[in-house]
Amino acid sequence: NIAPAFDSSRNARRRVAELAGFELPFAAPFFKEFTVTCPAPVHQVNARLREAGMIGGYSLRRDFDWLPNGLLLCVTEKRRRHEIDALVSVLADARRPCEEMSP
Repeated sequence: NIAPAFDSSRNARRRVAELAGFELPFAAPFFKEFTVTCPAPVHQVNARLREAGMIGGYSLRRDFDWLPNGLLLCVTEKRRRHEIDALVSVLADARRPCEEMSP
């Protein structure tokens, strides 16, 4: 049954897209992986995720020069609601410049 995986990734994608500064560059259907553009450099976003104990996404900068802050995220059926909540919270915090972030 693929429904749980699709529900988790769809929920995460929707919630990330609701964050100010994050955009969805592709409207095509997806399964577990989706692309967002970030309001901050991807290395900064991934560093914040790593600090929170999460594996960040794949930077699309090298593969798609027109997506300099493109981030490929993967959310599977193993991710629970509280984990998606934590992801969204860290991404919301990562919108701010590094110097404004708490250590």
